[in-house]
Amino acid sequence: MLNIFPIQITIIGKEEIIEGQLVRTNAPRTVEKILTKLPITGRAAKQGNQVNLTIGINMGKEKATKLAKKGEIGYWIMGDAISIFLEDTEPYGEINVIGNITLNLEKLKDLRLGTSLKLDRK
Repeated sequence: MLNIFPIQITIIGKEEIIEGQLVRTNAPRTVEKILTKLPITGRAAKQGNQVNLTIGINMGKEKATKLAKKGEIGYWIMGDAISIFLEDTEPYGEINVIGNITLNLEKLKDLRLGTSLKLDRK
């Protein structure tokens, strides 16, 4: 499929892998910009039911929503970050939904603040 891009998120230090996919049809400009920046490494910030990874692409709204479902990957416009949602939630500010986690979402639930993550194509 030309619109689905498998990705993996590595928890650095534990070498645990979370698998997911970016879906271009959800937010084409945002997904394209993220794909050109991969791999992205940074420190995780857990905020309520979401894990954020600042990525520095400064994109605007693209089919933005104020609701996120468990397992979705979003681009958090206000925080310029990729957000992974651990539960159905209403994030602080709108998100562009850009994909979803397909394997090992639960590995992010006990993530400690400042843990390094690496996001890359699978």
